[in-house]
Amino acid sequence: MLNLLKKITSAFASTKQPQQEKTSPSKNYSLPSEEKARQNVFDKVMNSIEASDHFKSTMQEAFSAYFNHGHGNREFQKIAKEKLVNETWTWPLYDKWHAIFKEEGRWPRIWSDYITKEPHTPAEYSKDFFRNMTVNEIKSFLREHDSMPKPMPKNKDGWILAVKGVDKEKLIPLLKAKYMVYRQEYQTKKRLNKLTLLYDFLIKSVYGDRRKNEIQSWVEDEDVCRVCGPPVVFIRDLDPDRNIESVKQLADQFNAGKLKEFPPYFPGCSFNVLADRKRN
Repeated sequence: MLNLLKKITSAFASTKQPQQEKTSPSKNYSLPSEEKARQNVFDKVMNSIEASDHFKSTMQEAFSAYFNHGHGNREFQKIAKEKLVNETWTWPLYDKWHAIFKEEGRWPRIWSDYITKEPHTPAEYSKDFFRNMTVNEIKSFLREHDSMPKPMPKNKDGWILAVKGVDKEKLIPLLKAKYMVYRQEYQTKKRLNKLTLLYDFLIKSVYGDRRKNEIQSWVEDEDVCRVCGPPVVFIRDLDPDRNIESVKQLADQFNAGKLKEFPPYFPGCSFNVLADRKRN
């Protein structure tokens, strides 16, 4: 557990920015322009990433399209597949939290199986090899080896039974070819999910920064009710059923006033910051 806490602290500390000077109460408090604020957030995140200029400019286009044209995840997936999926890039925050979640054995919902699990070995893949083949693939293979059954099977189970009767040596080249395709598809989906995590983190960072400014303005309002007192600011996890200890610790630290930065804290972060006169 001590080892885990050190990793969590290290992951957060690596992204921590110098504290800003305390602003004056809200009557004199002015928010930066919306576009400038968004760009500052984008630059802060992307400055922590090692990637080509093409990668960063493409992410900038997708980021701007979200806010300026209402483009969402569907449009981003298209851009990612066409322009980014084969790019080489590193994201230290992602690497650190991947290690933390892997150690815990629990993952945020947005982290797909293509990231959280290792691909099948050839032996594991071969167990479901026939089930993963389509009927047309089985027919093509059987024709190629003059092994078409008579009478013709009426369902896939029948075709699978037919292909299992073929000499195993003849199946090895097909198994190897299918496994290579599987590995390539696996790695592609893994890279796409990592890109989706970055895109999600960028968008959430903008809303997190906006929320911080809104709450800061409210909390520092000099006209705050003297009876009710200042509002209580707290985090609520929108994905609590994941039951991830490192995530719960971050929420507890924020709610105890020990963590001043606003979320998102990690890729896939599902925290929502609320403020109320009385926390329920």
